[in-house]
Amino acid sequence: MPYLVIGFHLDDINRNPKFFPEPNDFIPERWSGEEGKKLQRWFVPFSKGSRRCIGMDFAFVEMKLAVAAIISRFEIWLDNPNVTLNSREMFVKIPEDDLRIRLRAITV
Repeated sequence: MPYLVIGFHLDDINRNPKFFPEPNDFIPERWSGEEGKKLQRWFVPFSKGSRRCIGMDFAFVEMKLAVAAIISRFEIWLDNPNVTLNSREMFVKIPEDDLRIRLRAITV
């Protein structure tokens, strides 16, 4: 018997302007206050419910530790702040051009 698999890509939600105005812009303030609480419902990088990624909590801890280690030791800036992200692959947003960052060690 034939069957049909129906699904959607999480990026269809995570970058949907209906839920996230200016979804490709870096706007960290969008996550603060009451508006930020409302957005949490739609942000699903690890899926939701009983079938969500079992490594989600571990991934968040690892990301926070890695970011803390980097920002505590380096000044960071984009070599080209005008780089745009497009879907060249099915599941991952990647830059059209090289995404280069510059790091300068913080000296005390």
